[in-house]
Amino acid sequence: MKAEQLKKAKSILIYGYGVEGQSTEKFLTHHFPNLQIHIFDDHREEFSRITDLNTFDFIFRSPGVPIRKLQNIPAEKITSQTEFFLENISEEERRKTVGITGTKGKSTTTKFCQELLQNAGKNVAIAGNFGVPPLDLLPDLPQYDFIIAELSSFQLEFVKQSPHIAIFLNLFPDHLERHKTVDEYFRAKSNLWRHQQEEDVLIVPEKTGLKIDFSWIHARLVLSPPLPKSIFPENSVFRADHFRENLGTIQSLCEILKISEEIVEKTARNFKGLPHRMELFAEKNGVRFVNDSIASNQGASLAAVKFFKNDLGSILLGGRPSGDNWNCLLTFLKDETESLLLLPDGESFDAITQTLRDIQFPEKRILHRQNFEDIVRTGISMTPKGKICLLSPGAKSFDLFADYQERGNTFKSIVLSA
Repeated sequence: MKAEQLKKAKSILIYGYGVEGQSTEKFLTHHFPNLQIHIFDDHREEFSRITDLNTFDFIFRSPGVPIRKLQNIPAEKITSQTEFFLENISEEERRKTVGITGTKGKSTTTKFCQELLQNAGKNVAIAGNFGVPPLDLLPDLPQYDFIIAELSSFQLEFVKQSPHIAIFLNLFPDHLERHKTVDEYFRAKSNLWRHQQEEDVLIVPEKTGLKIDFSWIHARLVLSPPLPKSIFPENSVFRADHFRENLGTIQSLCEILKISEEIVEKTARNFKGLPHRMELFAEKNGVRFVNDSIASNQGASLAAVKFFKNDLGSILLGGRPSGDNWNCLLTFLKDETESLLLLPDGESFDAITQTLRDIQFPEKRILHRQNFEDIVRTGISMTPKGKICLLSPGAKSFDLFADYQERGNTFKSIVLSA
């Protein structure tokens, strides 16, 4: 949707009043003072009184609102922050944009990209999932050298404009409760580069293993090698294969932007990462505790398990199912590690225990407690000295917690208070 269309509108609806919805209201109130703005949110009683969505000229849909809730609304009347942002910047401004998507690693890669560009003397802003809502940046775009946008499948679902540089990290089955199939999930992600032009760039790790046909793309395709292990400190979790593959895309970006290798090395040496992502936060009685609560599907958990492998003493699994099955992760834990499984009650419990029976996982290595605190305390007492107790659930948090941050912080709190 173009801004000119909004100028002709009389009333619009903001559907979803979280961080992005509130940002949308602020932006529209300031830039379109004559527009009647209405708010609707299924989860907030004070904004749930609107009954006919067809009465509005346009609807700004927040990422958490699935399109099925707007199935009777003409598509041309629906937009979002990401769509409006990309469709209303100039070509010069679009060429400042770097879009990053993938199932896992988006935020870490975005932070690494931000720090690296800042180390190169660039003025950088972050928008999207990790950062501020895009419309917060729109008035001040001229002051930035680069806008890095971390974008989820929910944000990319219907965009019709792509950033100048797109980075696609990986794809695992996820969000299938929303997208229904992996193909539909991928199609949403692919909007990041679907509308690129010949002078644009798509960067993809060369070792992703993705069997994807990129022959139809208009942009230049760059396959990025992983960063070498030696570039990170000896004890850094960023020596893990999946981190090095993801962050290798930023080295390829540096080559495109003609940023020196010394800047890459400096950034890697000092990179601390983000909370809840293979975060070593405590060591007690010879046991190290790692919070990887962001791992909300089995592929992400498997990556962590493969990195720690022989050092892994126990792993806490479970939560709301993400759409894939547990066989690959649990088989690897059975055959390649001696770790204990820590299982609380939850929506994934039956599926996990059925898979454990199917693969004949040793019962002596399975520890079950009804609630989360009890299973964490069991992990504290039962993890062998010299090993790691890992929270890497392989499932979403919503059966017990508001989000992965609350789950991770609860894990840390229990461990630190024990």
